Amino acid sequence: MSSYKIKEINYETNNKNQKIIICELNNKNKDKIIFDYDSKYDPPDYNLKKVRDLYYKISKYDSYNLTHYSNKFKVGKKNWILFNPTIINKNIYLEFIMNTYFKDTKPKHRLFMDLTYSCGFIRYIEQRTGEIVNYITNFFNNNNSNSYINKIFYNPRYKIGGDTYLSKKSEDDFFNPVFDTHIRGKQDTTNAFFLKDISLKNKQDFMYLTGGLEYFHAKSLSYYSEQIHYTYFFFQIYYILTNQNKNGSFIIQLNSIIDSYLGRTLLRFLKKYYTNLYLVRDVDFSSDCLYIVGKNFTGINKSDLIIVKKLFKTIFYNKRESSNKFVFIFGEELNVFDDELRRKKNVVRLFTNFVKNIYLSRLIKFNNNDLIFDKIIDKFNNRICNYIMEKYSDKYNTPKKFTMKNLPNK
Repeated sequence: MSSYKIKEINYETNNKNQKIIICELNNKNKDKIIFDYDSKYDPPDYNLKKVRDLYYKISKYDSYNLTHYSNKFKVGKKNWILFNPTIINKNIYLEFIMNTYFKDTKPKHRLFMDLTYSCGFIRYIEQRTGEIVNYITNFFNNNNSNSYINKIFYNPRYKIGGDTYLSKKSEDDFFNPVFDTHIRGKQDTTNAFFLKDISLKNKQDFMYLTGGLEYFHAKSLSYYSEQIHYTYFFFQIYYILTNQNKNGSFIIQLNSIIDSYLGRTLLRFLKKYYTNLYLVRDVDFSSDCLYIVGKNFTGINKSDLIIVKKLFKTIFYNKRESSNKFVFIFGEELNVFDDELRRKKNVVRLFTNFVKNIYLSRLIKFNNNDLIFDKIIDKFNNRICNYIMEKYSDKYNTPKKFTMKNLPNK
């Protein structure tokens, strides 16, 4: 019997029937990991043609929206800012995950981390994360798990000059992720206390982590949206593996379809340390959320932990300035400098003041191939794309009047 399988569930809640696709990645292989860090200046591509086609359609649609429906935005020299951001909280998928995988879980130590930076709108992040925290807390309390410690961490860009509180200053005082301000010495002060802040005295029984580049920045690079989340994803993996209690569990929320070589190796790497790993995806692409659920942490050996820490230091310490200071760079430097690539992939925003960006290409490799793993990820991603294209065929078959002539010069 294969340790990998896919199933579809029609989850009914509040008189709504929602289709959810689950990819189950049970751990039966003892992979040996090898340090294999590499990077390149051009973004890695997707593995599947179907995924590439989907993101290409989205990039055309989203670039049009970002460019032409600017009445919803305040457009400044530095960024796009959405007027009066509101939260539309859909607990359907989180409700399904909690009821399916955590009914009998009674975690004592619980942690929540939201690494999203949203143009200084900390209230947006606080409200969104607060709703998740309250939902999960109530769920565990109803499950007779009243003994707990909640820790909540936010993106360090909401702290100014090492402040230990969330700043209430105007957005212009915040570090702007769209511009490479670290070359002017500002980023080190922003991140000076981040590693200290997130250090823990107790291993965690349950961890919920989310984060990504702010939506309206990501839209301008939508063909490469998966690339934006790789450093977030690796940081989340690093933090979980170094702080998870034995038999503990986690939920990671990513806005991505994981299809490139790096994304797949990170999934395969993560499943090595958990009895069960689940990819949970709804077919409502408007939410674009992939949940990764890890159950029953089996522990990480010392040799693997050394590799993980070495990779972490390679990626998140600022080697470009020959310093040994932690730098919080999670995809916001992504840019496409090649004019032909920008035209072909509908990259509508021209960022400035950047050093040449380096994209993550690979971090680790394994001592053997797992063809069944690759096939099951192909099958999972194909099925997701099929549902999205069927459901949003009108939306992503961009109307004829939406032509490249309508777009501004790059």
